[in-house]
Amino acid sequence: MDPYPRCQEGALWRVLSWAEEIRFWRTAEGKEVDFVLPDTDEPMALEVKLDEKSNQPGKHKLFMESYPSIPFRFVNLNPRTEEVLRKEF
Repeated sequence: MDPYPRCQEGALWRVLSWAEEIRFWRTAEGKEVDFVLPDTDEPMALEVKLDEKSNQPGKHKLFMESYPSIPFRFVNLNPRTEEVLRKEF
């Protein structure tokens, strides 16, 4: 049985398995960031979307204002290729 969900976040989860700590961020209002890696050499926050058309930067403004020291970026998995999943973050 595959322990990872068959979804875009699951695909990236496998790539990020090297990180010591993987968190997510969510407010009571439902604003969220899929992956927050606070304790890596270069902390980062990643929002996974299937394609670029799904990116909505305004939805993540609160995170970026609350945690200015953690760079935020989108990860788009379409076209879904092995190259995307091997991308260095």
